[in-house]
Amino acid sequence: MRLSATIAPLLQKAQSEGVPFAVYRFPGSGEILTGGDFARTPWIGSAEREMPQASTCKADYVAGLERLIEQLRRDGGKAVVSRVICGEAADVDWAAVAEQLFERFPEAFCHLSYHPDYGYWLGATPELLVSYGPDGEFATMALAGTRTDAEAWDEKNILEHQMVVDDIAAGLKSLGTEFSIGERGELRYGAIRHLLTP
Repeated sequence: MRLSATIAPLLQKAQSEGVPFAVYRFPGSGEILTGGDFARTPWIGSAEREMPQASTCKADYVAGLERLIEQLRRDGGKAVVSRVICGEAADVDWAAVAEQLFERFPEAFCHLSYHPDYGYWLGATPELLVSYGPDGEFATMALAGTRTDAEAWDEKNILEHQMVVDDIAAGLKSLGTEFSIGERGELRYGAIRHLLTP
């Protein structure tokens, strides 16, 4: 039975009853998992945080972006900026879209979740948040910097990657965790490459 046929009724029931639901698959696994704590932990915001009800005005977005660029030129640093675009998605077949995503990215962590407070959230990522072994040791990665196969790594991407490495290291150090940083390498993901430091 195809994924969409399996999860479509579950998604419809979750939406009609207003209860969280998630379906996900671990990298390299053919097993589709549902529910669990994943569905109760929204990827965006929280139940207490009010979700935007209107799209960001393009003029306001551009003006804010210009101010941010000037601040980054002056102070340095890195920022990820997004623009909220609201719209209706009542006619989207989320189960079918998830099925296409899961099939296209077999080596990624793929997920589709529904929560009454934020709607649907769909994604696929090659990034490992954490793995935990039976010996009590855990591993994570810094994954930042993106290039196509044809492009060489430039100073901007290397610097941004190092910022992520340093931030993770600072967080682990603040917890009193003993850790080691591996050698920087690459992770290929489709037609692109990412810098990766374990």
